[in-house]
Amino acid sequence: MTLPQLSVRLGIIIYGELILFPILIQIFSNLFASLDMQKVFATKDIFMLCIFTAFIWTIPLFYMYYNQKATKKIIACCMIGEIIRILVYLPTFMNYYKSQEYSIRVFIFFIIIDIIRLVILFVFAIRVLQSKQEYAQNPRD
Repeated sequence: MTLPQLSVRLGIIIYGELILFPILIQIFSNLFASLDMQKVFATKDIFMLCIFTAFIWTIPLFYMYYNQKATKKIIACCMIGEIIRILVYLPTFMNYYKSQEYSIRVFIFFIIIDIIRLVILFVFAIRVLQSKQEYAQNPRD
């Protein structure tokens, strides 16, 4: 596959996740309800995480589409950005956990959903990093 074809697939993955995962959280919101059934934990959080992913992964989409040489470096940087995002979100996540407003299963489901989301993204990104795709001599051709 060429890099422009891979960029279309990456775009489908990124923006598909942006649509699919928040909708799944809404559909199964009863799994993320607080113990008093007044709050839903993951609705805003998963949407914000998906927005962040879509924001940073849009840059490599354009680089891939235009067959630029820096594509693999930017993808690696985006993967590091996702890991940093996890580390930055971790204190907020721990505050939710320490508040004891939600049962442990809420956090387990949230972690599973975020892991699935990241695995889909990272598996594709690793395939792009391992590809032997030749770059165009003149990307504008």
